[in-house]
Amino acid sequence: MMEVANGFSLKTATTTSDHQAVNVVFTDGSKSLFHGVWLRDNCNDCRSCTPNGQRLYETWSLSAAQTEIKHALIQETRLLVQWRLPVNGVTESVYSARWLADHAYDKTHLAQRQASSKLSGTIVAWDASLETNVGLPQMNYASIVNGETSQQLQFLRTLRRFGFVVVRSGPVDDNAVMRLAKSFGHIRTTNYGEVFDVVARAEDNKNLADTSLALSPHTDNPYRNPTPGVQLLHCQIAAPGDLGKSTAVDGYETSRTTTTSLSQQAEITCFQCGCHVCGDRDGLLSRIKTDETMSRRDTAFVHTTRI
Repeated sequence: MMEVANGFSLKTATTTSDHQAVNVVFTDGSKSLFHGVWLRDNCNDCRSCTPNGQRLYETWSLSAAQTEIKHALIQETRLLVQWRLPVNGVTESVYSARWLADHAYDKTHLAQRQASSKLSGTIVAWDASLETNVGLPQMNYASIVNGETSQQLQFLRTLRRFGFVVVRSGPVDDNAVMRLAKSFGHIRTTNYGEVFDVVARAEDNKNLADTSLALSPHTDNPYRNPTPGVQLLHCQIAAPGDLGKSTAVDGYETSRTTTTSLSQQAEITCFQCGCHVCGDRDGLLSRIKTDETMSRRDTAFVHTTRI
């Protein structure tokens, strides 16, 4: 424990009783907890990385003993972490106070960074009354793809605020969705390719999306690492009559409302969970099926509309 009087720095650094984390107090009075596994993951010692900064070990391969913090010391404006066991010969790691504050993941520091972000703004929790009370978040295709940077920034702000945006008046061609995606970000290719066609097929319908069955609200590929970021769905041919409606659900609002308004004994959702594994210690790629059954569906949280 050490006092630093001048400038932004660290006031105290104390390891937890299990030595798996360190509590830090900054000189501005703010506090944060940094876990050993996170600090190891962010160690920039040259012995841990290739010359271009690629880490030479996988974080999941570390044992609890290798993420155990022996001592946490303050050296001027830096935090010095001494490890119980070495990894690639590294027994100490150093982190600047400014870097720790900029990357702290406690609620206070996260809120401060979000407030100062260019994408800052109130995140709206919504339910089935969204269209009536606020209106659907929507923009024009051309204004995003061919518009000024301000239009693309508005699109991203709206997406962050509501979690989805309806993009209207897009061209009906196979590359339209690609042009929209490339206008604001990088396209991540999966085993489905860059674009996956959702078409009802009489044969070779291995995926549920290949059938004409309705899809209930779900999160795509949560077992992937990294998980999907922004997903774009482009409707080129409208379904006849009253079919083909799109459904959106604010999972955070659903969770918040059910947590606060219903007793813990109320059986909202029943889960039987397996695990999805994308990589293990032997480098194997495997998948274990997850069975999920919903015992109750409350349509108050579901917004359904023709788009």
